[in-house]
Amino acid sequence: MTITIGKLSRSSPYNPVETLWMEGGRVDYSKPFSLTAEFDVSFRPWPLELGFRRLGEFLSVLAHGEIPYEYWSELNVILPDVELPYDTNAPTLIPPDAFKNLRLKWAGHRQQLSASWLPFTPSLLQTLTTLQLTSSLALQDCTHILFHATNLMEFTALTIYKGFADEPVLPSEASGVRVERPCLESLTLTSDDDIGPLMQSFSFPSLLHIKLHLSYPTPATFQKLDIWSKLETAFLDCWITDEDSAWQGPGLMGDTLWNN
Repeated sequence: MTITIGKLSRSSPYNPVETLWMEGGRVDYSKPFSLTAEFDVSFRPWPLELGFRRLGEFLSVLAHGEIPYEYWSELNVILPDVELPYDTNAPTLIPPDAFKNLRLKWAGHRQQLSASWLPFTPSLLQTLTTLQLTSSLALQDCTHILFHATNLMEFTALTIYKGFADEPVLPSEASGVRVERPCLESLTLTSDDDIGPLMQSFSFPSLLHIKLHLSYPTPATFQKLDIWSKLETAFLDCWITDEDSAWQGPGLMGDTLWNN
């Protein structure tokens, strides 16, 4: 089921339920389903601020009129990779704690992580079991997410960008102690910034799968991480030292692929 702002004209029905039924018929929300919310700026009947907000309004009306939030199992949010005007003082459209065990796929500009109708607040992050982020993030943004996403089982971040190290959009979470995330089973990171501080800030006792795409010279740090004992698969795409290239990870149950 897809709601696309941009392809809908401004004269389309305000009620997204009517629009969806016209496009594809009813959804049996007693079964898991995926909802895609897209703002396509290639179609220009909507000014950016109005179109962005209207997409959130459509989701809110859908939840209150037909499919309650607690039935949403997977939400795909596709936004343009440009800054979008948004009044953060406006009334909340989507309660941040409305979901239960949500799988969220989110693509857009990093500014929308904090200034949107679905900001990445602690209340929202605690409802997620899967998060796939396609955006340019600061390392601190990822730290904030992992700190609050206590039920997260799968986390993908594309990409962590060193150029934003001094410009995070999410608050700092410097606890001073290592935080355990026992639910996380799969971790995928793409980064040109050193992820060492991130990996050392958390413990992942249930981690089974890891993919690291690192575009910076990597010192011999992988051996020092305590993530290897239960891993089933590991893919490391990075510049590595000779010391690391000869090392496959103690106790690794599956396959490790080094790409140097």
